[in-house]
Amino acid sequence: MAPWLKNDLKDQDLKRIEEAISSAEKKTRGEIVPMIVRRSSTIGHIPIVLFTISLLLFYISGLYDYTHEHFEQSWIFTLSWSLLSLPLSILFSKSPRIQRAFVNSIDRDLQTQSRALNEFYQANLDKTEGSTGILLFISLDDHKAVVLADQNISKKLPQKTWDEVVQLLLNGAKKRDLASGFCDAIKLCGEILEKDFPILPDDINELPNHLIIKD
Repeated sequence: MAPWLKNDLKDQDLKRIEEAISSAEKKTRGEIVPMIVRRSSTIGHIPIVLFTISLLLFYISGLYDYTHEHFEQSWIFTLSWSLLSLPLSILFSKSPRIQRAFVNSIDRDLQTQSRALNEFYQANLDKTEGSTGILLFISLDDHKAVVLADQNISKKLPQKTWDEVVQLLLNGAKKRDLASGFCDAIKLCGEILEKDFPILPDDINELPNHLIIKD
């Protein structure tokens, strides 16, 4: 199990999710693939922003004095502040809470949607025989979830069909019970698909029934 998931998902939970997929796919020819990634948003700018803020606070505070009498002492103080604030900025930038504070919700939405779409194709969800692949995607640190369906499903079921499924995924993440969130979402997803995409006698399982975990 990835270290960043240890408080939200246990090894035994993976079996629960596999069983939920198998149970749901007994009723539908849809291919349900759950996936969780650590984050989707770009955070490389955050240490620089935090470091810049720390320098601004230093100068605003008036803790420096560059007069002739205190010039050498002030530069030592400034250098010490910089050497201290730089590693602290890098350390604090690793906090998901701070990351979300410096990447607005709209950007996180767009970047999560983009990551989900990219992962949809990487997981070969677009290559099922009946174009019935469906991705249940959580970007954990971003607090975002996305459901993407292949063309045959999306033609019959509009995106708003999956709003409740998305909410179940988010509820599981908020409660730090990802397994229950995924299992509930998978079950509901199967029930939604069963009506328009019932199982066929010659149906085969085209994609693995397990949770995909990526950084």
